[in-house]
Amino acid sequence: EGRRPAKKQKPPPPGGYPKRPKSRGGDGPEEVDRRQPRPGRERKGKPEDYDLPAPKALEEHMDAMHDWWCEQEDRAESSKLCISWYKHSNIRKAALEKDEKPPPPPREGRPDMSEIEEMHTSWCDVEGNEKTGPCKMWRRRGAEMDL
Repeated sequence: EGRRPAKKQKPPPPGGYPKRPKSRGGDGPEEVDRRQPRPGRERKGKPEDYDLPAPKALEEHMDAMHDWWCEQEDRAESSKLCISWYKHSNIRKAALEKDEKPPPPPREGRPDMSEIEEMHTSWCDVEGNEKTGPCKMWRRRGAEMDL
């Protein structure tokens, strides 16, 4: 009464399961680099927006943008965005020193998207900033959201 029948196992795909690549101890072909765009799949946005600086240089650009934004109107102490940015700067910089992607800030105290949008728009509207990493990333993000 209490036992349920075992689930039926799916048959293997035609041609069998793929073999483990040699780099992982198997005898199959080497893995394809999955980070490369797949053929027939186009990137969205402008090509120049995909030419981002190295992570440490990008962090310097982000620091400059946040310094500029937070110095205005005494935002450093009143803005969730500024408080969060400076509070977590040591964590971001430690990750970059280890060549790791910086983690997002914790959910509590996270700034509103409207303030982030306003900062990027204001910074990127300043002549000469449109080619910086934060502006390229922001435009690329906008292109992906238009999908």
